[in-house]
Amino acid sequence: MPRSARRKHLDGSICPEGTRSVPRGFRPCCDEFAARTLACFFDIRYEWWSGQRNWFVLITPEAGGGGIAMAHCPHCGAKLKGGAKRGRYLRV
Repeated sequence: MPRSARRKHLDGSICPEGTRSVPRGFRPCCDEFAARTLACFFDIRYEWWSGQRNWFVLITPEAGGGGIAMAHCPHCGAKLKGGAKRGRYLRV
């Protein structure tokens, strides 16, 4: 989706819904996980952060931003690609 066509939240921030950050050759373990990679961060959104080589559940910028690392799919339990270092990360 072109940047100009992206929806905005009421505060004017750009909504990430419909965009995805996944590793090259991404194959979702289940449909639920795939759907969460396209969601807005005001819902539950999963992203691959290449700098950390890990999957994250995003935290909304209004709540401090960043993400929580995850090693397994919360829907089907499959092991996810990545380092799986636990904890909260900030994206700077």
